[in-house]
Amino acid sequence: MAESIEPRRAGGLSTVDKLLVTAGVVGGIFVVLWVARAVVGLFLLVCKIAILVVVILAVVRLLHLFSRRGR
Repeated sequence: MAESIEPRRAGGLSTVDKLLVTAGVVGGIFVVLWVARAVVGLFLLVCKIAILVVVILAVVRLLHLFSRRGR
């Protein structure tokens, strides 16, 4: 009867499990890169808006300065 027991397979991941783990890691890397790109894009947008506000304030100041000189 002891001879009828099938030997156990060695431990470890099967091929399908390895593919799933690899796909999960690659997918996780893509998600991290996508989030990083979104954060960098948002940071650049904030910088552009700040520069635009500074330029508009400088133009308003110059117009105000020149309009007072004429009086």
